[in-house]
Parts: sequence; structure tokens; C-alpha cells
Amino acid sequence: MAEYRLYYLDRNDHIIGREEFYAEDDDAAVAVAASLHESSARRHAGLMLWQGTRQVFATDNNQGGAIVLSPPGSAPAA
Repeated sequence: MAEYRLYYLDRNDHIIGREEFYAEDDDAAVAVAASLHESSARRHAGLMLWQGTRQVFATDNNQGGAIVLSPPGSAPAA
């Protein structure tokens, strides 16, 4: 099991909240993130999911909330 962090973002991509949880793999973590998103979507504008220093995915507020996947083992560009 790996530890994941889900960050909730406002419309300016500022972090406004965070959830931590454990999941078997990225697919399971994305499923948990989707469930948490559905229950709180009115309170945030975007999401970022991290496992350690690796970003698993983020929503792109400039693309209408589209999910942007990070390549395995990579960190996002700064």
C-alpha cells in the first residue's frame, strides 16, 4: 500500500484543502480521488493527486477541469 495526498484547489490553483489516504496502486488512488471529488465538488475548482514526490494527476482549470496525467515516475514541470 502506498500513501497518496489529494489536494483541493481554488480557481487560482491555490491549495485550499487536503486528504491523505492509502491505496494499492495509482488506479485505486484515482478511484478514491474521484469519489472524494464527487462528494465535495462544489467546494473546490480543481484537484492534484500525489504519491510521494510524484504527481499522479491534476485537473487543468484552464482546460475546463480536464485531467492531466503525469508520466510514471515523473514530477510535474515547475
